[in-house]
Amino acid sequence: GQPTKLIINNDPNSPDRYLRYMGVIYKNPDQVFANEAAKNDQTQWEWIAANTGQSLPEGVYFINGDSTGSGDAYSTIKSKTDNANKSYSFNYPTNEAKTLTNGTEWIAFEFDASGMALPGTANKKFAVAVGEPTVDSNEKITPKFNKKELSAYVMTGLFGGAIADGYADLYDN
Repeated sequence: GQPTKLIINNDPNSPDRYLRYMGVIYKNPDQVFANEAAKNDQTQWEWIAANTGQSLPEGVYFINGDSTGSGDAYSTIKSKTDNANKSYSFNYPTNEAKTLTNGTEWIAFEFDASGMALPGTANKKFAVAVGEPTVDSNEKITPKFNKKELSAYVMTGLFGGAIADGYADLYDN
């Protein structure tokens, strides 16, 4: 296996994909490094798309601590979820091995070569909820969430597993 990332589109300039499109990338196994220091510097790693990605159904969005959005349900969901591990720029999908420096903004959950969640990713939660796209005063499209019964959250486990939980824990009672 190779180190892997589950990536979620975090680019509000792509309204059809923003917080709705996800994919998997993995470290280029054939990459040659100049020295040991470069080999251990993750900013130098090249990544390859494992698939062409997948969009959530229309009106369904990811929410995590870095997401923007609005609505009564959103504010309570966001306060109960943790940030994803890191944010990257990457043109996805691609058949070429590329470093994570330029392109679309992505939120990433990271796993090592054995499939275990990396320390920054383990036990992180993010929500999936039904929302409506709205345009704010800056003409930026953001989802609005109002129906808590139409949401759930996912928690990444130490061993890469994900657990879907009921929506009740996301909201203040």
